[in-house]
Amino acid sequence: QGTQGQWRVLKKAMVFLGALYFVALVLTHSILSVDLSMSLVPGWQSAIYPPYHVLTALQGGVAATIVAMGIWRWTGFRSYLLFDHFWALGKLLLTLSLLGIYFWWSEFIVLWYGRTPREQMVLQLVMVGPYLPVFLSAFFFSFLVPLLSLIWNRVRQSILGPFVVACSVLLGLYLDRIRLYVTAFAAAQVSGHPIEQVPAAHLPDGADIMMMVGLPAGAILLYLVASRLVPGISIWELKESLLLRRARRFVQGYAVTLGKPE
Repeated sequence: QGTQGQWRVLKKAMVFLGALYFVALVLTHSILSVDLSMSLVPGWQSAIYPPYHVLTALQGGVAATIVAMGIWRWTGFRSYLLFDHFWALGKLLLTLSLLGIYFWWSEFIVLWYGRTPREQMVLQLVMVGPYLPVFLSAFFFSFLVPLLSLIWNRVRQSILGPFVVACSVLLGLYLDRIRLYVTAFAAAQVSGHPIEQVPAAHLPDGADIMMMVGLPAGAILLYLVASRLVPGISIWELKESLLLRRARRFVQGYAVTLGKPE
């Protein structure tokens, strides 16, 4: 009914659930990166790798949101998904891509200058060894493409630009996860501490390809089932935003001002 009490409960619930979701995301990706990747590689000890994994997960989440918004916009939701949404998420995607480069560089520089046998073996395994083409492709698609594209206003201040860059980011992060997890499971099969010989690159087989197709399809199916009960777009948030914003004259143009009911 839109009473003041209902609005207060709604706002507090959104803050609580948002904070809970963020904590769960950080915890989940930290456990995944440590338990299913780093712990399987003998001698790999890093305090930077878990934050890198969490940050790139956020980057992938923003990219997936942009891609979903683009698909929805071109299939009938044009009046709900506006230019401002793509512009705002494009700036966030650029920021997360730059942070991802920083965390990767922090990890790389420690291993490169450490030069211990353990650290050199980790470099050979996950970066400069058999998976070097995968690493270079992941670095190009998930970091260089966003950096070299979204720094330009004409690309960032559009709908197609962030959409294409987001597709590139998802491809790059997928290759990055192959580099991190396939190498870890391959290293777990090699005896020795540290690893005495870097295993050869493992190419995907039929079962891997079926999983690559089936897992996203399963996630989409669950979303479609949930959308039968919960709308895919929050209409009340759009209405609230329209009521609280005004375009006002500023110098030689117009600026959007947003009122805060709190």
